[in-house]
Amino acid sequence: LVRYRYFGVSRIFAGNWPAGGRSLQSGAKFVEASWKAARILRTTGRETMSPDATSTTLHEAARLALLEHRYADAVRALERAVAHDSTDAWAFDKLGIALQRLGRDDDAIEAFERAVNLAPDNPVYRYNFAAMLVTVGQTEDALEHINQCLELDPNHATARDLLKKISGDAQSPA
Repeated sequence: LVRYRYFGVSRIFAGNWPAGGRSLQSGAKFVEASWKAARILRTTGRETMSPDATSTTLHEAARLALLEHRYADAVRALERAVAHDSTDAWAFDKLGIALQRLGRDDDAIEAFERAVNLAPDNPVYRYNFAAMLVTVGQTEDALEHINQCLELDPNHATARDLLKKISGDAQSPA
């Protein structure tokens, strides 16, 4: 286990988490990236994020901010990430999540749509986009993305649940 502190919050991680079963060294790299991310997040409020921040560091900064429900910080890090790499589907998807949490639905839809366009075979991005569309009442468009999500991953339980919810709402009398 690796224990470290950032922003006064203690975190404990198994050495190979979230490296997906890779070596302890990967876990150590994650901790190092997390420290860098914490330093970036400390400065994002003053708009002084390091100009040499890498995509990996920006991803970690965004991931930490999302975990701590600091969505404005996540948006700043993710906007830097997509400026650094305009083909970063992961960053666009997470940007959509952060924007949605901040109530910026139109911007979130654009971010989710960009993620889906960059990675059309990713069922998670399709689901997130569909869920956002349902939130703003665009159920017809959402159904298309849910069905495509289920074609890509027939075992996607949350997509099936969302499909049932939409189908149930459509059958309910107004």
